[in-house]
Amino acid sequence: MRAINVLLSLVVSVLIFLLVFEGGLRLIGKGPAKTLNQFDPQLGWSKEPNRSLSRHGNGWEATFDINALGLRDDPMSTSAKTRKHRVLALGDSFTLGFTVEREDLFVDLLEKKWQAEGRDLDVINTGTEGYSTDQEAAWLDQYGADYKPDLVLVFPYENDIFWCGEDHYQKFPKPRYEADGKRADGVLQDPGPKSIQDRSAVANLLCRKKDLDQYFAVAGNPKLRKEFAPLLVDEPEFMANAKARAKGSLIALQRACGRIGAELVVVPIPSHSAVDPAFAAEFGSKVLRVGPGSWSADRPVDFYLDACRQLNVKSIDVRTELRAAHTTAQPAYLNLFTEREWHFTVHGNHAFAAAIAAKLDALNVLPKASGAPVEIAAEHQVAAGMPKWPFVMLGLWLVLSLVYGATYPKAPKIQGFLVVGVMLSLVTAIFLGVAKLIDLVPPQFRPFIAIGFVLIVVGFVVYKLGARMLTVGELLKAFIGRGHWYLMPLVVVLLTIGSLLVVAASSPFVAPFIYTLF
Repeated sequence: MRAINVLLSLVVSVLIFLLVFEGGLRLIGKGPAKTLNQFDPQLGWSKEPNRSLSRHGNGWEATFDINALGLRDDPMSTSAKTRKHRVLALGDSFTLGFTVEREDLFVDLLEKKWQAEGRDLDVINTGTEGYSTDQEAAWLDQYGADYKPDLVLVFPYENDIFWCGEDHYQKFPKPRYEADGKRADGVLQDPGPKSIQDRSAVANLLCRKKDLDQYFAVAGNPKLRKEFAPLLVDEPEFMANAKARAKGSLIALQRACGRIGAELVVVPIPSHSAVDPAFAAEFGSKVLRVGPGSWSADRPVDFYLDACRQLNVKSIDVRTELRAAHTTAQPAYLNLFTEREWHFTVHGNHAFAAAIAAKLDALNVLPKASGAPVEIAAEHQVAAGMPKWPFVMLGLWLVLSLVYGATYPKAPKIQGFLVVGVMLSLVTAIFLGVAKLIDLVPPQFRPFIAIGFVLIVVGFVVYKLGARMLTVGELLKAFIGRGHWYLMPLVVVLLTIGSLLVVAASSPFVAPFIYTLF
């Protein structure tokens, strides 16, 4: 019986450690990635119907409410038309609206504008994270006849070209099209349920996950992502197959539109580098690591525009309009692209919608307006650049100052506000400084910074505890040896708090962090 109790004590101790570690990783944003997608035997993956989740990043937040038909759109129980005309938007995460709410997504902005002008139409958003042009063609093949669109807008992005040549994206299989526009044979196999690494932050950190991205070597960069190959002037051999299949996907889209009687317009989305010269210079030197004359951000857009001309498919080039909308003299929230996620900001979505609306009017592919022209709706998140952390820190300062005053009632009342203010200011300054330094580090080395920081903190705590670590070990050993497994949570919590307070009392450098934690 005693052996069982000892074993239970060990198990409980390990579980406590893992649970605390898991919670800490999730708290700092290192938890398992949230996804909207599920396996689809025809498309590779599709959005899970009636799914809802929220995401946030560097200066943005977005809520995704997926309707019963698996679309980020208004509630719909059927694909039947509710208006005389219908526009279908096909694309990837740009079209889905990866970094914005629907009210600031270019697809919804266009619908509001056109309806306000008296055009009897709706716009259906089929955008799905990770899709390339071939999957958009497969979606139209599968569902186009059900939705009966009059106009199909396709929004390819630069990485579509490479992925049109691949039969997998990450762990999911995907359909492909041959150069003649026929769908390639083959059954898409379900990759199965999520692994423990996909469900647990600890498992994902401790077990090296298989790198599912694809790389190749170029002069100056031994590990360049293959999806960046369309940018290079000297294209590698595998791009011939990818470009042929990408063009074949356009042929498939053209045929599908012909079968359902819809007009097709292709709108290539320019990348950040194609719009912002300063970003292009940084991207070329830090990410591609090739010379300025070895690549061009315009090449993917030019590929799609040239292919459309050869196929007699209507297309729109919005680079001039987006470059005109780009400016470095405005606040950060008026940038067109997010800093780290590659996608349009709120401002970028509005600029993109305005450019599309003007170009489509010139193509005469929309129903006539019965009212006066209407501008794209005003931005809802103009002040979204204001971060939340100052308000969080202000609230924390007030609460901790009041707690300090209650703990030390004989101290001057102003002392608590000053002491807590200094501690929080020091912590904030250090974290902001570290964040800025991380931005200067090449992306491939950034994951090691967090690991190094944890090792330094743990090492510092162990160093400051010194011989007390032996006492902690003896206490844990005694409780485990006696088989008091039911007391292990309490013992671990008390020893952790006591150890942190000892370290805080012995080091003025780390004290602000620990006291802020409490």
